Amino acid sequence: MADFHTTLFDTWQPGTTANAESILFQTPRGGDATHNERFTNARGAGQLPAEEAFEIQNIGVEQDENVTDADMDTYLYGALLEIRLKDKVVFSAPPMRLMTHSAKSGVIAQATAADLEFVGPIGDGFQLNIPIVIPGGTRFDVRCVSGAAFAAAIDFKVILEGVLTTPD
Repeated sequence: MADFHTTLFDTWQPGTTANAESILFQTPRGGDATHNERFTNARGAGQLPAEEAFEIQNIGVEQDENVTDADMDTYLYGALLEIRLKDKVVFSAPPMRLMTHSAKSGVIAQATAADLEFVGPIGDGFQLNIPIVIPGGTRFDVRCVSGAAFAAAIDFKVILEGVLTTPD
């Protein structure tokens, strides 16, 4: 067996509907035209290959560059992210607690045409004191629920960082 420090990631697209639910890691990379190598690196449909395992050590959420102040308020106060193994919730948190390297850090309002927003690296995800282990062949998903409707379509990367164990 070989161990690699790596990530598993998928893209959460909450859209512009309030309380929209998305279930991530259900379509593997290359599974359709949307799920390319930039969208996800899921290794199977809702599970890892039977001979692999993944130990989650850190959970992160990274926003795209088009996020607005209003979106951050929506994201901060109304959303939820859960990790489920065989339909059992093993982790649950507001996604804002999981921000990694792209959290909103301020706004300058000078004049309508010159308003500026700043996004900067102020988060580092959520470090797990006790890792979550996803055994190969075991059903798992990440459930994301938006709060109020987002102002525009925004993408978020949900990033599971840890150790992938694969056969030699």
